[in-house]
Parts: sequence; C-alpha cells; structure tokens
Amino acid sequence: MRHTLTVLVLALLAGLIQLFTAPSAGACPHTVVIGVDGTGSVGHTPSLVTQHADPWIAEGAEFRRIDYPGSIWPIGPYPYDQSRRAGIDATKAEINAVRRECPDAHIHLVGHSQGAAVIGDALEERTAAGESNTNISADLYADPRHPDTGIEVVLPGLLPGYSMKNERGSMGEAKVYQQCVQGDPVCDFPQPLQDPLGLIDAPAGYWYKHGYHLPDSPEPRSGTHVIPAGPMTPFIPPVEQRQIPFAPDLRDVIDYQVPALPDVPPLPNLTEPYVERPLSVYVPDHVEPYVPAPILDHVPPPLPQLPPLPVIELPQLPALPPLPALPAL
Repeated sequence: MRHTLTVLVLALLAGLIQLFTAPSAGACPHTVVIGVDGTGSVGHTPSLVTQHADPWIAEGAEFRRIDYPGSIWPIGPYPYDQSRRAGIDATKAEINAVRRECPDAHIHLVGHSQGAAVIGDALEERTAAGESNTNISADLYADPRHPDTGIEVVLPGLLPGYSMKNERGSMGEAKVYQQCVQGDPVCDFPQPLQDPLGLIDAPAGYWYKHGYHLPDSPEPRSGTHVIPAGPMTPFIPPVEQRQIPFAPDLRDVIDYQVPALPDVPPLPNLTEPYVERPLSVYVPDHVEPYVPAPILDHVPPPLPQLPPLPVIELPQLPALPPLPALPAL
C-alpha cells in the first residue's frame, strides 16, 4: 500500500512539473521577427529595422534583435569581415533557438545594409550546410550583395578585412525580398568604367537614399524591387543617359580578392567616445611574451580636443552698377 501511494505521489509530482515547465503551444507566437541593423545602428531605437518590424509586431509577432558589432572600421572598432562574421553566427544561433523553442512559428528576418548582408549570408550558409529554411522569410533593404548592382558584386576585394563576396548563392526555401533605392551605392553601385559620373553622385546618393525605403506589410514576399530615383548631384544626367557603351565590368579587369585577415581586437574608434583600453589588446598573442608588462598595461590617454576652427567672414561684395537701358526697338 505504501509503495502504491509513493508511486502515485511521484506520478502526480511529475505531472505538475511537466505542466509548469513544458512550453505550451499558446506560449509561442505565430511569427518571430529577427532584426539585424546596419552599420552604426545596432541597438538604436528607432532604426530602419525596428520601423519595418513594427507592422509585424502590431499583428502579434515577437521581435528579437541581433546584438553584433555592426562595424566598419574606422566607423566602429572592427573591420567589416569580422563584424559580419559575428552577425552571421549570432543570426544562425537565433534561428536555431527559435526552432527549438517554437518549432511551428514562422521566422521573418529584417535587415538593412550590413544587416541585410548578415541575414542573406546566414541563410546562404544554412542552405550550404543542408539545413532547411522552410517557413522562413526575409526582407533585405540596401543589401551590399543585391543582384547585379550591389557594391560587393561590382567591386573586387582590394582592402584587407573588406571582402567583396560577389553575388549570393542559394538561400534555399526561404522567401527573400530585396529592396534597393536607385543610386544608393551600397546596393546600386555604379560600374566605375561604364558610369564614372555615377561615382561622383554616389556620396550624395548614400547620404539621401540609403536610409529611405518603402514601408512594408506583415506578410512574406519574394523577389527584388528597385525604387526609381534620379541623381542627387546637379547637372548629372540619369543613369540611362550617361553609360559608356562597350566599357567592361571592373571585375572583368581586376579579378582579385585580398586574403582574409585574422580576427583582431577592437581597433581605435575614430568616430565614437574614448574607451579606456590597455595596449595589450592591440598586441598579437605571439608578440606579448617579448613586450614588457608596463608597456602592455599602459592605457593611452584620449586624444586632445581640437579647438574649433576660426570663423572667417568674407567682406561683402560691392554692388554691381545697373545695366544700361536698352534702346527701344
């Protein structure tokens, strides 16, 4: 009798533990939105990514945000390749976490600029590894690997730490939508040999167009969409009127990729507030044993604040004499 009672009590306790610890179907949202911000925007609210996630959140989706460097040195402490690699790994880990926690939930990814590259590359790597991207959708805004025109497609890799991967391979079953504003050099970089005037317009295009994208609706979609937009620089004609016929693609002339850099510690950041770091974080591991400890422990002081530039006031130009009256005809 005592044995039977013990078994019943243990069974009851096991049932209660399962009741309170096992995730129920109702605890999972129908959609989990994973946002990956672009360079310099990670953690900022609002951002283009949070704004495009809002329609999904309004429909009951759960929003998760990827924390990664989002850096392109010197606009941040890490080279592009290292930052992107960290973002890809974090995005794949988050997708796997959602699959474990809520296997039936739809996963929607939203990325802008470097964040778009991170998402697209994460889906590409999952596909190459034989992992399924079923029930996954993605909106990629200003993707550097936008088909045909992305900066990573047009330019060869010439700077260490800034690989240009060319067009992206298969992203498997995922429904992927890519949007680019015409003239944004991140996703619509002008061919240097075919469109040299486009290079002149590129900085203004980045400044005015890179952060502009049409609002979306909370539903999966696929394909590419280019928002028509004229040049921002005065006197530069539209792109279809300035192409140099028969000029080759730059990649056909320079087919070269620099070797990848090893991971490096945070580099001095030229655009953000001073952060105290000892010199040891910048010294390679194989060199440290030969450097005296006081040097390794030294923390460089912040750079001095430069005084403001003097204001130069030009003298007012003299008034021009009035034009003579024309004789009557």
